[in-house]
Amino acid sequence: LDQRCRFANPLTRHNFVQHVLQRKTREAGVDVRRATVWELRRSPSDRSQKQGDLLVTGWEGATRDTLLDVGVTHSTTACARTHSSIDISSSTSQSWVGHARAANGYAGRKESGYVKVIRDKGLDLSYCSFVVETYGAFGRDAWNVINSLCHPSTHPLFHGDFNAWSNPDPKRDFMLSIAFAIQKGNVRMLQRCASRRARSCRRGSYSSRLPVAGA
Repeated sequence: LDQRCRFANPLTRHNFVQHVLQRKTREAGVDVRRATVWELRRSPSDRSQKQGDLLVTGWEGATRDTLLDVGVTHSTTACARTHSSIDISSSTSQSWVGHARAANGYAGRKESGYVKVIRDKGLDLSYCSFVVETYGAFGRDAWNVINSLCHPSTHPLFHGDFNAWSNPDPKRDFMLSIAFAIQKGNVRMLQRCASRRARSCRRGSYSSRLPVAGA
């Protein structure tokens, strides 16, 4: 279960987070653009369709580009529920699976796949995941990205008269912007699901294509 309706756009939440991540990375003074399939192709004859989300240039003084891939998952995904240290006595999902365990697991699987492609093709790229959960937890790699981009010594807007409520510092602003993007994505997906179900109801059928009782 990942709280994603199969009848809605499966990338709704992902796209909200990706858009904000790109904007905040640019605000941090780092060159970033949308990635394409070409970054993971070895030659013009390579027809691979695999691609990351963002391509970051000169991050932390690196001489090679970094492929940044976004992921949104849910705390109660099967891989998280089967972890041996789950505390089933807890009444909250986050403590049930451990903080951001689903996000960290998903990030690890993404990294393994991308790093294998980069290594096997001999590409001059590095890779980093940015994975969050639908309840708002940030994965370990996501925090590493935020901490790096919002470091006081490198962020162009870090020094100022900030307060937590009306003018948050760049790191808090980054965090809140991503959190709001997650929830906006959740809302948009639910709106689209509700709209589809309403149309189905007017036609006299459920999403399962079964007729409405009594119709």
